[in-house]
Amino acid sequence: MITYTPADLGPNVVAGVTHTNTDRLPPPGLTFSTSGGADDSLVRTSIHLLAATIGIDSDRLVMLRQIHGSEVHIVDEPVEGLAGDGLLTDVPDLVLGVRIADCCGILLHDTKRNVIGAVHSGWRGTQANIAGHAISLMIERWGSDMDDIFVYMSPCASGERYEVGDDVARFFPEHIRVSENGRYLFDNRAAIRAQFVGAGISAEHITVDGACTLVDERYHSHRRDREYAGRSLAFIGLRTAVNP
Repeated sequence: MITYTPADLGPNVVAGVTHTNTDRLPPPGLTFSTSGGADDSLVRTSIHLLAATIGIDSDRLVMLRQIHGSEVHIVDEPVEGLAGDGLLTDVPDLVLGVRIADCCGILLHDTKRNVIGAVHSGWRGTQANIAGHAISLMIERWGSDMDDIFVYMSPCASGERYEVGDDVARFFPEHIRVSENGRYLFDNRAAIRAQFVGAGISAEHITVDGACTLVDERYHSHRRDREYAGRSLAFIGLRTAVNP
C-alpha cells in the first residue's frame, strides 16, 4: 500500500494526490512517468500499488500524453495514447489521472450527475483556461449545473516560490508580484481559482490545497529535483465501483 493526500469531493468518489513514497520504492519513488530516471517497470509498479491501495483494477486507470494545452477528452473506457491535459467521464469503473510535478492538478465532481474530471494546468493550461473548457464540456455533454460542481486543486508551485519570466508574467498581471530580488512570482492557484469563480462555480465549492511542491517533499517537483523528478498523480474515480 502507498500513501496519498485524499481529496474530499463527496461520499461517492475516491480522489487524491499520490505521495513520492520514497521509503517504499527506489528513486524517484512512486511515479507515473519515466521522467526522473524511472524505468517502465517502476511506473508499472506504481500503477499497481495505487490500484491496490484504492481498490481498482490497474487497467481501469486512464492517463494522457500531456502536452501543456487545453484539450479535454471525454472517455467511457480505458484508452491509451490520447494527447491532451484533461479527462471527463460518467463511467463508474474508470479512474482518471493527470501527472503533476509543480503544475496544478484539478479534480472535478458534479455531485448530481456523477460526472468526474481530472485536469492538468501549468501556466500554459491556465493561460488557455483549460479549467473553463472542462466546465463547458460538462455543461454541453451532461447538462451540469454550476451549483452541483465541486473542485479540488492539488498541491503545486506556490505564488511565493513560482518564479517566471516576462514571457509568462505578461499573461497574468493580476496574479503576479515582484519579489525582493526583482523576480516575477506567479500564483497559478489564484489564477485558476479566479477562472472557476468567473465561470460561475461557488467559491465555497472550491478546495485549494495550499501545499507547495517546491518545498513539500511528499510531492514530486521538477523545479526542485530537475532531471531527477518523478511525477505525482492527481486521480479521481466514482466510488460506486471503487472500494475506498
